[in-house]
Amino acid sequence: MSLWNSIKGWMKTPPSKTEESAPAPEQPAGEAAQVVEGESVEELFKKICADNGIRGREANKSGLVAEFVAWYQGAQNRQSILNSLESFKNFSDVAKNKIGDWK
Repeated sequence: MSLWNSIKGWMKTPPSKTEESAPAPEQPAGEAAQVVEGESVEELFKKICADNGIRGREANKSGLVAEFVAWYQGAQNRQSILNSLESFKNFSDVAKNKIGDWK
């Protein structure tokens, strides 16, 4: 019965200060916060590729996605990415071959 008494004792005693739940830490600023709020640049770019006839696998295999993600420094939204594509085509030979007049 000693075990049973111990279990009942755990139920009756309030938690100690070390067991109390500490407040959740704030989310760090930067890229991690941006990804939680919405889609990543990579995901947005892949969707733009798909909308314009380039499958995700093809975009990844050609290196287009990785090159764009490494190059892109703008806002993390679809319109900003679309606005940057012309500059990206001037920067990348792969982009010149793959990207036409995307919308």
